[in-house]
Amino acid sequence: MVNEAKSSVTFKTEFAVDMTCQSCVSAVKNALASIDGIEKYDIDLEHKQVVITGRTAPSILCKALKDTGRQVLVRGSGTASGTHEGAAVAILETPLPDIGSASTKELEESQQVHGIARMVQISTSPVLMLMDLTISFPSFPQNGSTSSSTGSFVSADPTPSYDVYVARTGDVTSPPTSTGAVHLPLATVTPDPATGYADAFVELPIGLWDIVGRAMVVEPTDNVQKRKHLAVAQSRVSEAEKQVKNVIGAKGRLGILAGVIARSAGAWGNEKTREDYVGGRADYGRQVENIA
Repeated sequence: MVNEAKSSVTFKTEFAVDMTCQSCVSAVKNALASIDGIEKYDIDLEHKQVVITGRTAPSILCKALKDTGRQVLVRGSGTASGTHEGAAVAILETPLPDIGSASTKELEESQQVHGIARMVQISTSPVLMLMDLTISFPSFPQNGSTSSSTGSFVSADPTPSYDVYVARTGDVTSPPTSTGAVHLPLATVTPDPATGYADAFVELPIGLWDIVGRAMVVEPTDNVQKRKHLAVAQSRVSEAEKQVKNVIGAKGRLGILAGVIARSAGAWGNEKTREDYVGGRADYGRQVENIA
């Protein structure tokens, strides 16, 4: 169920929101009032905490809270009862290019955070996992123009779709060659040509125990299909091995994002605030905060 705004099950998501007074509380209430899928919410001004119960994608909730002009961090998700069977996160970065042949722009964009995927195991019987994915693809907007009559962006080139999948290994030194074949497909997304943003809220019959430690890869759909065909041909044509290695895509907008899936705290298991992230790894904190 890709790009769905709501899950079929109810769950809780906790946010750290920079609230200082009752006016802040009122602003948060107004922001949440019109969102479909929310069953209830609790706002704790003293602890700067907002806990929302419902079926709405956390990325949608996070955007609504940020639109109030306040700093917001997602602290985790869990079942409606406040428990979960495990949680994980993948920070999606651009791979480090070949230093010898890389352009200045490629080096600047390398190992930059461009996406985040949060996963929570809602159930083990049946096996059910929720994934909330947000990506800000680099090098956007694409070549195009702005319509004078509507003010909307008109792309001159078709925007490629990207496959999001769990790879066989967790080696992200040179994806997709180092990460290996597709282990589990997760979603297919198409960036907004004007902004480069794409998101997906996916409900999957997958267990976290089968994906933690592996890489999550975001790769142009065309590349994935080409590599599949070449892999089949490899058993018959020796030259195919070289071709498979060549079909790895360019860096940046038409390239690849990847990150290792690591266990994380679920709801109420992470006491960090924005200051904790910025104090530890400032660039990381800001980049993830801007994407979330």
